[in-house]
Amino acid sequence: MAPFANSIDPRGIGMGAIFLGVTELFIALRHRVSLKCGRCGFDPVIYRRSQEEAARLVREHIARRAANPAHFLSEPVMAAGRKAAIAKSKRGEKSRRERLDSPHQP
Repeated sequence: MAPFANSIDPRGIGMGAIFLGVTELFIALRHRVSLKCGRCGFDPVIYRRSQEEAARLVREHIARRAANPAHFLSEPVMAAGRKAAIAKSKRGEKSRRERLDSPHQP
């Protein structure tokens, strides 16, 4: 017999249920935020509710980005793993070029 089988506290079950509810809430919010496009501002949830409202928000987002000159100077956002892979491929490409440019040994 398990040592804790007779001592399950109902408050613990209630606190666990609250914790799971809050966790699900944050997961749903994170998913909702990730749906919006960073480039054009398109939001499919708003589009399903009102297509005119979604079109207005996209126009505002594009106008805001066009008015910001720093937008044109920034590089595109990439994940850290993707940046490392690109840097690694550039290093490999450089060493291949060096081997091709060096004189061949008999």
